[in-house]
Amino acid sequence: MNMQGYYILENQKPVPCLDYDGWARLSSQQKHVSLNYIGRKDWISTIFLGVEHGYECGKPIIFETMIFCEDEKYDQYQERYTDFYEAAARHLEILDAFRNKEDIENYRNL
Repeated sequence: MNMQGYYILENQKPVPCLDYDGWARLSSQQKHVSLNYIGRKDWISTIFLGVEHGYECGKPIIFETMIFCEDEKYDQYQERYTDFYEAAARHLEILDAFRNKEDIENYRNL
């Protein structure tokens, strides 16, 4: 099986993985970068995808933040990243913007 585009994390850095069983085991254990519940029905999740989502357009896009909530303006909002630290920092910005009902796409606080 061609494993191109599959990654695991080593010290928060993506490393290509050529072993499917190792990738499946490790990527499922390394899923969440950050998870915040806001109230009982809303949450923001930033995860390590483990699979390239940039389709060979530079650095692998393997992290994703999504909002799940009742407000249609924010529900299913998503951003993707190439770097663990960028994903973690942007998660905090999105959380702050969501709590303050700000424009998430243009919100930069850090």
